[in-house]
Amino acid sequence: MNFLTMWQFWIGIGIGIFIGSIIGYFVAALCCISGRASRFEEKLEQSLMKDEDYK
Repeated sequence: MNFLTMWQFWIGIGIGIFIGSIIGYFVAALCCISGRASRFEEKLEQSLMKDEDYK
């Protein structure tokens, strides 16, 4: 009985870590995508401002 409960315990921990890592990767990917998008927009605005300054 003790071995069975330990086995279920470790399987539960493994599944929890697996699901948590998937959620963590998903959140990190969303943050990276949104961060890159905002940085790209900032660079685009800066380049447009530079073009206006040259004119």
